[in-house]
Amino acid sequence: MPEMPLPPRRRRGRAACCLIAAVVTLTLIIACGVGSATPHAGPGAVPIVLDVTMRETVFEPNTFSVARGVKVVISYDNPSAFIHNLLIISKDTQGRDYTSPMVVKTGESGTIEATFPNAGQVKFICSFHPGMDGTITVR
Repeated sequence: MPEMPLPPRRRRGRAACCLIAAVVTLTLIIACGVGSATPHAGPGAVPIVLDVTMRETVFEPNTFSVARGVKVVISYDNPSAFIHNLLIISKDTQGRDYTSPMVVKTGESGTIEATFPNAGQVKFICSFHPGMDGTITVR
């Protein structure tokens, strides 16, 4: 049996109902942060891992952006022929500095754990190579 078309008034009601449902769904998605790249801080939060390679005289990459209050693990490795270190100069803005061992030899790697409670810019450097630096933007 062929389906009977709805009267014009019922078609408008159905379209309005679908529109309302779509708006409510979109609002919930935005409010709950689905797809958000910003992790939630607090106990049990998963740390953000930042991978840094120590090249001859540069860090790759040398810029990062993280949310304030989130635990950050900086994972570094040195495949270059030079010795390096990684110093995070953050005492003035974040309350403390962080550092790798004073000498990271060729082939060595490690991690530094940090939490940056305040928004701002944090600089990291290799004290052996002037100009070998980077920035972590805390938002």
